[in-house]
Amino acid sequence: CSDVPGILSAIDLFALTSLNEASPVSILEALACSRAVVAPNVGSIHQTVIEGDTGFLFESGDERQALENWCKCLNDRDLSTRLGTAGRRHVEQFGSLNSMTEGYMALIEQMYGKKRFDEERPLNGGQFAEAVKHPVT
Repeated sequence: CSDVPGILSAIDLFALTSLNEASPVSILEALACSRAVVAPNVGSIHQTVIEGDTGFLFESGDERQALENWCKCLNDRDLSTRLGTAGRRHVEQFGSLNSMTEGYMALIEQMYGKKRFDEERPLNGGQFAEAVKHPVT
């Protein structure tokens, strides 16, 4: 589907009911669209659906707990809006292309620094760019 943001903007709550998951992109998409999320506490979902902050978790297969969390969000528009807003901030901070790029750059700098410099000359800020332009042979 090419209109994921359009579809997600039309819903009040994103509910995931999978019994098993790793790290579903659908949750990141829902949070990026400022939607509260109710999902099972499986895999790494708890890293994006933070209980009471970006959404609610329930134990996998616990239909009653899932329903209670759905009702909590659907019956309290302010709560749902607060969760969605926090979810959007969370994705921007930890799941955006920019934050992922910064993380990869930091990792590359760290790896390059360990390989090319001893402990007395750690790689920092602009040194990485210079090192890439003028590699030591």
